[in-house]
Amino acid sequence: MKILIGFAALLLAVEAQATQIPFRDLTNLVSDADHILIATVEEVDMVDAKGNQVTNETARTGPGSENLLRLHVTLTSKGFIASSADKVPETIVIPLWQRWHDTLANRKKEVQGKTFIFLLKGNDFAPVYHGGFMREPSERANIERLLKEKKAQNQPPEGTR
Repeated sequence: MKILIGFAALLLAVEAQATQIPFRDLTNLVSDADHILIATVEEVDMVDAKGNQVTNETARTGPGSENLLRLHVTLTSKGFIASSADKVPETIVIPLWQRWHDTLANRKKEVQGKTFIFLLKGNDFAPVYHGGFMREPSERANIERLLKEKKAQNQPPEGTR
């Protein structure tokens, strides 16, 4: 019996480890971001491994699941902070990390209809990191300060241009 309990505890520990990620502070997230946008989550949806819509509100993501939660966001009128893209689409679909334990209903309840600052990267506007890429609008001044510092660090020293 002790072996069975120990094995169960080990499995739970491994499962818990699977969804933990190393902390990355806002400075690093801003530094790695190609796009910093303010957008409203208009819709949250879920697709299965074949790209089919999953409408069951209790459907889950996480280790062992092939479901993918996605945020459909629309830029607000003040939605552009910075981007390396020539043109930023007005609507973006952002996939969430599949290993987070979540449900369609929970993600809708938590974010649908709310506005965030999104820290994204690449041509596909993917999250800059699994966690912390959605920030509260109240963090805008701090994010803009970090962005200015990033730009200043990337400038060549005076007299070398």
